[in-house]
Amino acid sequence: MPNRPYHSTHAIVPLNIPEMSKLRLSKVLSKEERARLTLLMLDHVLATLRRARTISSVTVVSADRKISERLRKSGVRFLWEGRKRGLNSAITFAQRKIMLEDNSSVLIIHADLPILDPKDVNNFVRISGRYDVGICPSNDGRGTNALFLKTPNLIPPAFGRESFRKHLNLIHEKSLRHKILRLRGIGFDLDNMKDLEKLIQTSAGNDVSRYLRKKMDQKRQPHASTLHRA
Repeated sequence: MPNRPYHSTHAIVPLNIPEMSKLRLSKVLSKEERARLTLLMLDHVLATLRRARTISSVTVVSADRKISERLRKSGVRFLWEGRKRGLNSAITFAQRKIMLEDNSSVLIIHADLPILDPKDVNNFVRISGRYDVGICPSNDGRGTNALFLKTPNLIPPAFGRESFRKHLNLIHEKSLRHKILRLRGIGFDLDNMKDLEKLIQTSAGNDVSRYLRKKMDQKRQPHASTLHRA
């Protein structure tokens, strides 16, 4: 990794069990295909974080022990959460288990950001570092796709439905200095069919978009040939 500034920012990436992920896409993708998609997005996010100059280390927290083998040669740490704790409990667990040095901050970022770019990460961390908390909402303005904490566990994680509003309420309750940043690469998560179609139509040329384009083309071809025969 390139040289880092003295102030360290450690990225925590929570990951659901791949075979249980992206259920909203089950009408077009099988369980195996959704698991493959989940892992490709994870690879993309981790590669992006490792290229970002503002990130000193990366940890994936998951209940799926098989992820450990996938990360073995990547320089990314794996933390097994034990029994499935749920997203927020897993994030809290990770912040407490990781041994962070003094003067350390935490970036909690989702694993399903298929157009994430190192510039997005660097801009988010550098600007958020001037505040106690930085927050990047999902594009629909309801979820939270990234949360920067000047110190670990500064506020409890409240990811899930309406998490952006919930995180803002927690920030206001503690009167913390905060910054809301809306960044395209962080704001776009792949969660439903609308997101899938939008990604396919973008100019993104990474493994995630290529995989989805190939899969969707394959699924459309039988239908197209049936129509042609009719």
